[in-house]
Amino acid sequence: MRIAKWLFFSLTIIVVMIVFPWNAQANDDSNADLRSIYQEAGALSPDFSPSVTEYTVRMSSSVSGYYTAAIPLNPGTKMEYSMNSESSWVSISDNVSTGFLPTNRGNNTFQIKVTSKDLTTTKTYKIHVYYPQVDDASLADLYVNGTTISPAFQANKYTYSASVPYATSSISLTGVLTDPAASFTINGDAASNGTASGQIPLNVGNNTITVKTKSSNLAVEMTYTITVTRQLNTEARLSSLEVSPGSFEQPFSNDNLNYTMADLDNATSALRVTPTLPDAAAGASVRINVNNGEFKRLSSGEGTDIPLQVGVNLIKVEVTAEEASIKKTYTITVNRQANKEAGLKSLAVSPGSLEQLFSSDNLNYTMADVDNATSSLRVKPTLLETAAGASVRINVNNDEFRQLSSGEGIDIPLQVGVNLIKVEVKAQEASIKKTYTITVNRKSNTEARLKSLEVSPGSLEQSFSSDNLNYTMADVANATSSLRVKPTLLETATGASVRINVNNGEYMPLSSGEGIDIPLQVGVNLIKVEVTAEEASIKKTYTITVNRKSNTEARLKSLEVSPGSFEQSFSSDNLNYTMADVDNATSSLRVKPTLLETAAGASVRINVNNGEFRQLSSGEGIDIPLQVGVNLIKVEVTAEEASNIKEYKITAVRKPNSDPTTLELLEIKMIGAQATLNFSAPLLQSVTDVTYYTVYNTTTETPLTVTGIVYSTGSSQVILSFNQLPRPTDKLEFKIQAGAVTSIAGQSNVAATKTIDYGTPLEQMEYRLHQLDTDGNGIHINEIVAYLNEPYGKNDLNEDGQFNQDDVQILLNLIAPMFIHGI
Repeated sequence: MRIAKWLFFSLTIIVVMIVFPWNAQANDDSNADLRSIYQEAGALSPDFSPSVTEYTVRMSSSVSGYYTAAIPLNPGTKMEYSMNSESSWVSISDNVSTGFLPTNRGNNTFQIKVTSKDLTTTKTYKIHVYYPQVDDASLADLYVNGTTISPAFQANKYTYSASVPYATSSISLTGVLTDPAASFTINGDAASNGTASGQIPLNVGNNTITVKTKSSNLAVEMTYTITVTRQLNTEARLSSLEVSPGSFEQPFSNDNLNYTMADLDNATSALRVTPTLPDAAAGASVRINVNNGEFKRLSSGEGTDIPLQVGVNLIKVEVTAEEASIKKTYTITVNRQANKEAGLKSLAVSPGSLEQLFSSDNLNYTMADVDNATSSLRVKPTLLETAAGASVRINVNNDEFRQLSSGEGIDIPLQVGVNLIKVEVKAQEASIKKTYTITVNRKSNTEARLKSLEVSPGSLEQSFSSDNLNYTMADVANATSSLRVKPTLLETATGASVRINVNNGEYMPLSSGEGIDIPLQVGVNLIKVEVTAEEASIKKTYTITVNRKSNTEARLKSLEVSPGSFEQSFSSDNLNYTMADVDNATSSLRVKPTLLETAAGASVRINVNNGEFRQLSSGEGIDIPLQVGVNLIKVEVTAEEASNIKEYKITAVRKPNSDPTTLELLEIKMIGAQATLNFSAPLLQSVTDVTYYTVYNTTTETPLTVTGIVYSTGSSQVILSFNQLPRPTDKLEFKIQAGAVTSIAGQSNVAATKTIDYGTPLEQMEYRLHQLDTDGNGIHINEIVAYLNEPYGKNDLNEDGQFNQDDVQILLNLIAPMFIHGI
């Protein structure tokens, strides 16, 4: 057989030379390319090309050894070959076989070295020759036509996988044996080495293909397995989508997912939808829903009736491919028109009846007046049978609407007077409404009497009767500062209101049976309980007259002085106190009288040496100026019962000045914008520097600027001028630095501070009168009394050392031009 192959090889070369004689001569003596290499011992990979110099050959194990021949492009070119050697080269002629060469089992390297005719170019072609063992049953390569296997093929790995799309219903395999002399089968069918097998049908899902090989000596077998997965069908489109009644506004296309329809009449309560799948969508499923409701499954080409709500309806046809992750949703948007009927079939009322016969088209009705005892009206509206989908709601007197069903009765509360009841019917088409009105008058309640009138503490001197309006009580103690009054209406006086006042003060509303504490002033109190019937023109006023006795307590709880203390222990009943003599440097004594807790309503005032009294509060301290020598301080306490007065006396002696070198500031009086300072000795001179004298208005918290200083030698007075005029009652604090004045005898003053109230008592009275009208409605007697009881009320208006009818006459003369209420 080897001889036959060699003869065939030689004959082929001769034929080539005869057929292509023009190729016998090369045009380029420097060319060292081969024209061809004989491949009978095994096919070259890659295919031969003169420019490619390296190849592989896989031999059959049954061949005795490798052999080949070559034809240079340029005849006469020198060729040499070697087998598994880089140093042993054998010359070979054009197209002459090498003969069988010693070849190792496994890998061999065969080389042909070509030297050009002019010896300038040498080119070596290398062929890697694999000569397999006779027991080699492995595959050199295995692939699935049209896809790839995973992992990449290796001869010693036997399990593989591949994936193909659903459209691929069959495949072929190509196996390449390591030893072409070996054999193999695919799924039991014989296969050819390096040639694609016949088509192997594929099911959806996994398909197992088995490749079994057998070595040339039949001693070794191998099995390769490929699992080919055919993917599920991904087609999820419809071939048609039909509706009835009506049609789409867009032509159907399987790629267009959104469709609309012209509006359907309200009478069309359902739409028949028929979706159909194409043959290509084998395995797909269809389901349908409306307005995001529950999906319903149906078959391809099956029609289903979809209920339509009034208004816009969104119908979804969902197609799920066999590959469940692939879905397409076709949407149909269709509007079902609303019902426009908004009429009532009947409108019933109870008690009573409508004054007009009911008609669906008549919207306004009246009723005869109902008694006050009728607190509600039952109203029952019923819709026309053709008003499907309409709604009814009702209100009264523009109050909040309440929803109700057709034929449902509802109790409507009636206020006293005219009531407007509205029954609003809204058609299913919400823009269409009808409002039926019922006008009914509920008469007012005229009852305005009390069932009872209770007081505490104490009781009424008359037995209570609903028809007796005037009541009195025995006098109550001064300690009773309020009276609890509880009026209760008759049960029949529904809708009536109660309010109460005392001494013509402001009325206070209260509920029936509610108790309220009424403050009692000292003296007679007139309490009015006014009841107004629901019919507001009907009123009854119950009066209670009660006298609260005045407080007669006029004693002090304590009387404190500073500096120093009394020589006697204080007692509320001891009215006379003395003190140890005080130094001349003590120019004032702070006195603080405090009333007994039981002396509510009492007032306190104080004077010194029969001077002007000054009002002060309980527990308030006041600085009393001391003259040199004996000082008599009087603390007068007047009980709320003004006829009861106690006068506490304090005798304090201020020692004469023992320092002949100092002057003493005795007194400050201020009239207008000038203040007169009286010192204890005639003056020789005074400083003209105004900074020696500072004055601060503690009421307004502003300084007064001294603008001038005037004095006369031999006089004991210094006169200060100011650029501001204080208000009566303002407190002014004077501070004089040491050395401001010098007496004729050479004495200088020490630093001194004194505080005065600006204005005479009458000026202060006039100023405060303008503040009497505290409530802005004219001056009342109670405001005058309040003024006289105020701590700042200097009541000795003519400065005669006492408060009597002369001072009251001055007060009345001042008030005469004003309008006084309550006298």
